[in-house]
Amino acid sequence: MTFASFALSPQIVRAVQERKYTTPTPIQSAVSPGVLSGRDVWAWAHTGSGKTAAIALPLLQRHAEASQKSQCVNDVLGIHRKLCVRYYSVLHVHLHAHRRFP
Repeated sequence: MTFASFALSPQIVRAVQERKYTTPTPIQSAVSPGVLSGRDVWAWAHTGSGKTAAIALPLLQRHAEASQKSQCVNDVLGIHRKLCVRYYSVLHVHLHAHRRFP
């Protein structure tokens, strides 16, 4: 399985490859398709397993698709403040600072 198999835009796949990630982790493979389809997802994994990308990459894709038509709203619930801040910072950097994704 590759990141491209998640139906992510070429821009997102390229950004992932630029960061030297080649293969999704088990949590990314399990969670990303559900997030992409808009389903509620509940997942647990160890620190360093790729949870942030498992949520953030599909949300970035959904935002890119929705921004062409309307507004995209997603809720991300983290189990503690530190994780919520991490999600926010990753999404903020990509959505607002770089504007890399359409």
